[in-house]
Amino acid sequence: MPNNRLNLRAVLRPVGAAALAAAYLYVLAPAWASDTPSSPADRQRVVAIAHKLEQAPLDPALQDERAWAMRWLIDVPDIGVEICPDSLPGLLQSKYRYGNDLLADYSLAMAAFQIEHPEGAKDLPAQQLAGIQAVLKAYRAILKDKPNAHAPTLDALLQTEAQGGLPDFARKAWTACSAHKGGDVKG
Repeated sequence: MPNNRLNLRAVLRPVGAAALAAAYLYVLAPAWASDTPSSPADRQRVVAIAHKLEQAPLDPALQDERAWAMRWLIDVPDIGVEICPDSLPGLLQSKYRYGNDLLADYSLAMAAFQIEHPEGAKDLPAQQLAGIQAVLKAYRAILKDKPNAHAPTLDALLQTEAQGGLPDFARKAWTACSAHKGGDVKG
């Protein structure tokens, strides 16, 4: 399993201060992570939170749960995600009102993928796909509640999904992110 935490350095390099604000909205990175592996109960809680957020990303009752899960993700040594700005093109730089919520949901969905599919823990393109799919589910839920809350970049991803191109998109996005990071890819 990866021994990395939310890779903020990978986000900061290509997108700067906007990504810092997005990544830190819910949780401040600790000076050190716990050496204690995640518990089965906490892993299942994160999976449940991630799936609830796909259905109701703006539910005020889930805000504390999202914050706890993001803190957990940063603190545990045995589950880690790689944020790839190319997977959500333009979202990190945009001023989309719900962008920070969706960035957190993307991260938690990738963690949930690792928990639900431990055999795929090193399949980083598949994790990216899981994160993108979760963002699109959450985005559709947002649009159901707030029909005017469109984001052009997410509308374009919905179109890619409708055309069956999301798996290829996720693979290419991860390849681009890996090239940006050089040897810094963990997994």
